[in-house]
Amino acid sequence: MAKAASKLVLGTANFGVDYGINNPSGKVPGGELTRILDLAQKSGIGKVDTAQAYGDSEARLGPRLSPTLKVITKFGVGQDHGYQRGSLRGLVQQSLDRLNRDGLYGLMLHRPEQLLAETGADLIHDLRDLQQAGLVEKIGVSIYGPDLLLEITQALNLDIIQAPFNMFDQRLQRSGWAERLKASGTEIHVRSAFLQGLLLMSRQNLNPWFTQNWPKVFDRWFTYQQEAGETADQIALGFVLDQPWIDHVVVGVDSADQLSQLVDIECNRVAAAHSGFAVDDLGLIDPSKWELS
Repeated sequence: MAKAASKLVLGTANFGVDYGINNPSGKVPGGELTRILDLAQKSGIGKVDTAQAYGDSEARLGPRLSPTLKVITKFGVGQDHGYQRGSLRGLVQQSLDRLNRDGLYGLMLHRPEQLLAETGADLIHDLRDLQQAGLVEKIGVSIYGPDLLLEITQALNLDIIQAPFNMFDQRLQRSGWAERLKASGTEIHVRSAFLQGLLLMSRQNLNPWFTQNWPKVFDRWFTYQQEAGETADQIALGFVLDQPWIDHVVVGVDSADQLSQLVDIECNRVAAAHSGFAVDDLGLIDPSKWELS
């Protein structure tokens, strides 16, 4: 019997590329990918999140996806000189063909700043056109931080948004944007609950660059795990799942066993106020700025 609907969304970056600081196994093999998708459906997970930028993720998902799983995918459109009207439909059709789908639940822009460029009006026209044609149910953006959200939301009413959020990176909430988006009816998906695996690493396996630059942050984090008597994944995922303004949490896994553990955490978590871990330093909370040797 299928379980109740889950708040989890299956992330698929490592289905098509090597992804994550705490992922020694690399791209997920085909057999394991099938087992993950089967378990996701049995566990009440109703959505998968992918992107054209995730290597061959869409092509690998297509023949394995249940018809009942809803698909969200992301696009980087145009070049630096701007967007050309009409080009988005071709990209969407390519994704639909690879995914064996007639339509998408969600379409998000990887580069939402393009909405603010000179050709932004053309891009917005095509987004709405795809929605009116029934090829896309919800349109929105994937962001790395809340900096441009005021301008973006003035340009386009967002049906859906994806942003990073975890115990260290709480910018979306602390900026007030979580509340504003929720009030406007935007469906909020968050990713990076484990900060690309950083929050799951033991002190022994952690790159010294982190502890050298933020010793107090990590001392507090590892001490808290010991005192709470919970594992890092229980604390980190439980914290994100407990946020009432979050509609879905995107999680990536390397195996069906890992997904089973996350589903178990969701089903059996105990609400707790894990506070005091927010970090403002982008050097730590933005993985693109990590300086690892």
